Amino acid sequence: MNVTQVIYVAAGLLLPLYYVPQVLKCWRDDTQLAAYSLGKSGTQLLLRTLMLPFVYGVGDATMSFIVSLDFAGRAAEYVAAVLALRRQASTWRHIAKRSLPLRGWRAEPGTPTWQREPAFGQYAMEPGQHEGSERPDGRTISSPGR
Repeated sequence: MNVTQVIYVAAGLLLPLYYVPQVLKCWRDDTQLAAYSLGKSGTQLLLRTLMLPFVYGVGDATMSFIVSLDFAGRAAEYVAAVLALRRQASTWRHIAKRSLPLRGWRAEPGTPTWQREPAFGQYAMEPGQHEGSERPDGRTISSPGR
């Protein structure tokens, strides 16, 4: 084996260990996986699944083994997340909707403009500025309740 192959094998053996804490965290979750992107996880699993025929077709046993470990880790993470949501009374429809990767990319119609701004953007004030003064972008600073 050359250096590149050794690095590939070492990284490939270490990568699935990264999934263990994620699987455990999903499994123990009781927050409806509030900080977890089921769409990202499902999309990565789907794309890895589509890549498997090519990897196995190459015929390299080491590469096939490494990719299989990664696939198993991704699958375990996704299944643990789905089972955690089911245990927390999520419906299959909710899980399927949450698994769609494009959900939430565009603003909902009727969303006020101030909600589309970056977080805390409306609160940004230069030192010495007060409510009613003008910001550098030309808008007037006002309190959030107005």
